[in-house]
Amino acid sequence: MMRTRRLAALAAITCLTALALAGCGAGQAGSPDAAAAPEMSAADFQRQFEEQRRRAEEQQQRQAELLQRQRGFVAVAFRELDAEGRVVVTVTNRSGRDIDDLRGGFQAEDGEGNWLASTGFTEAVSGNVFLPAGETRDYTPFGFGDKPGLVERLRNDPAEVRFWFQAFEITYADGSKEPGLEG
Repeated sequence: MMRTRRLAALAAITCLTALALAGCGAGQAGSPDAAAAPEMSAADFQRQFEEQRRRAEEQQQRQAELLQRQRGFVAVAFRELDAEGRVVVTVTNRSGRDIDDLRGGFQAEDGEGNWLASTGFTEAVSGNVFLPAGETRDYTPFGFGDKPGLVERLRNDPAEVRFWFQAFEITYADGSKEPGLEG
């Protein structure tokens, strides 16, 4: 929720900046584009601004929907810190099909949705089912132990850290791929 508001604010600022820069000097005597650019009325400017804002909001909505979809196939939950201080999570296949190959990334966020850490992941041993449908297994994501801030939060208050897996490509045991995961 917090991330969505920040993205909306950033989109609005970007639109305003672009419109302001586009209007700077346009139609002023002595400017190179004075003859080519007619002056924009306040109503036209408002319409153009509203259209840019609408497009930015639509793009933001599409990205939020894609992210939600990408995070829906594999559930991740914190399990423990092992003896070496590495993060151990449980991963659960929620796709309903056996996953053979998987490409994406693990992500950790605090309770307010702020990014804490992430690491890429690829499991590509074709013919060797990585995660059967509905099954859960423990996994140690490479690189999370190198994030002292994350490890410290997990030691102090693990309930305040959420883990996600964002899938960019899934190949099922039958060889088919999950469509529409790349943005």
